[in-house]
Amino acid sequence: MAEMFDLKRCPEAFNLKVGESADLSPNKDKGIVKKMLTQGKGGEYPNEGDKVFYKYTAYLGDKMIKEYIFDSTEKDGKPFEYECLKGKVIRGFELAVLTMKPGERSLIFIKPEYGFGKSVPPSVPLDTDILFDIEIIKRYLKHWKTGEEARVFFAARQAFGQEGCEKYDIGPNKDLTFWINMKQIERVKEYWEMDYKEKMDKSVEYKEIGEKHFKGGEYELATTIYEKMLEYVQDDLEGEDEERRRDLVVFGNLRLAKAYLKVEKNSKARDCCDKALTFDENNLKAYLRRGMANFADGEYETAKKDFQKVLEIEPQNKPAKDQIDKCIIKMDEKANSDIELARKMMSSIGKQVTG
Repeated sequence: MAEMFDLKRCPEAFNLKVGESADLSPNKDKGIVKKMLTQGKGGEYPNEGDKVFYKYTAYLGDKMIKEYIFDSTEKDGKPFEYECLKGKVIRGFELAVLTMKPGERSLIFIKPEYGFGKSVPPSVPLDTDILFDIEIIKRYLKHWKTGEEARVFFAARQAFGQEGCEKYDIGPNKDLTFWINMKQIERVKEYWEMDYKEKMDKSVEYKEIGEKHFKGGEYELATTIYEKMLEYVQDDLEGEDEERRRDLVVFGNLRLAKAYLKVEKNSKARDCCDKALTFDENNLKAYLRRGMANFADGEYETAKKDFQKVLEIEPQNKPAKDQIDKCIIKMDEKANSDIELARKMMSSIGKQVTG
């Protein structure tokens, strides 16, 4: 069976440089060996209860040979996640993860007594060494306590990305580290704990936050906020409350559609417009934005119909008129392209026949 041992971090594993190795095993018998491939960022390591997301490929033996792969997150197309120190993974693996920072990639060699022991899965022969190629994607703290201080690291792509932030003098592609002091914690009610008024008030709160981020050009973040806004008004009500709920549903879907267009998620923008139109069949903005989504996807005939619908509602709408002109130009270009392609095909066939 696998050996039981305390999961105490190995100090030698904290300051490894790329290419260096450390023996993490409690008996220093090289039963768990970590080799650094890519250094992580930030200064925090996972703790009890933290949720860790990582990618891995597992090999039989001590070599990275494709034919010896017995498990990998690539087969599911998404990272694996688990809560630290909950006994959900083999102890040798867990001990290694406790010494890894977000962004770090390492090779972890584990002998049978620190791995599966005699309780091996079907894909692993008995008494076989295993090798993990692990990359920590991110971790989430289980909880905060009042008065607690922590250093939280954000990679550039999770912060201001390529644009940076001029307001705070943050350049493009800059990683950020925050020192946070938790002064007060207020428990937020779960959706199912709220009455209908609280849900609509929460929806309005998210609406205002979404507007702030949209106007600031943070379109990806705005889409997330508008999605949350709509979650709180998904259930039917009665009377004036239902009218208010419908207004929020229409507004939320229209703003979400506009944000989706900004980040080129055209099919999602179309879906939002469709939802808005189920509550307001003559909504000008819904037809206009659905037309923009169809135009962006090259569906010029369908887009033209949406813009014509806008003119039925508001005959002098200039954006719709301009878009119809653009649709006609694109449709003519496509028709001419199809004619030219057909001509070339017929010419090629003719040459083959006469040849």
